[in-house]
Amino acid sequence: MSSDEKPLPFKSWIGSRYHETRFMVLAESAYTWTEDGETFVPDLDHSTGIVEHAIDHLEAASRSMVTMTRALCADAAPSREQRAAGWATVAFNNFVPGSIGHGARARPSREAWDHARASFLETLPSTRPTRLLVLGKANWNNLPLDHWDQATQTYRLPDGSRILVHHTAHPAAIGMSWTRMADAIEQLRAASLPD
Repeated sequence: MSSDEKPLPFKSWIGSRYHETRFMVLAESAYTWTEDGETFVPDLDHSTGIVEHAIDHLEAASRSMVTMTRALCADAAPSREQRAAGWATVAFNNFVPGSIGHGARARPSREAWDHARASFLETLPSTRPTRLLVLGKANWNNLPLDHWDQATQTYRLPDGSRILVHHTAHPAAIGMSWTRMADAIEQLRAASLPD
């Protein structure tokens, strides 16, 4: 990819029961990592890959994915079947497309945030969530304001439908536990959708 090409948005993980809930989790970004001497760069299927990894190998998943998985299952030690059932109810993706650098401490550049904002509203109609949980303060602060209704905390899509949006601390943030994340998920699931 040349320096002027922008990365494509990741393909969303879409759980098999997502159509029943229309609940989407929006993480912030992905990074390049090294494992056993091999460097891995997130590809377009990264969101699906990390969810499948958390379902099949929770003990080896990132702290963020462990927290999210436990929260979706409302269980500190969910079985593989519980993990699959929890993730089946949601869509999941990262706001910032592409790799933001090497390692978990990498942060999105201003250009990466700008690109994320520009492509975000274009990608929402493909998943059509009714509820969106935004993970992390920086993620929340960088969401686009186009089509945003502050009074109702919703995005209005071009077809007139609305997406109720809540935000919570990043799952890897200091003090964030799976139980706090589970509470945030439940609050959004229970919230009334605006007319």
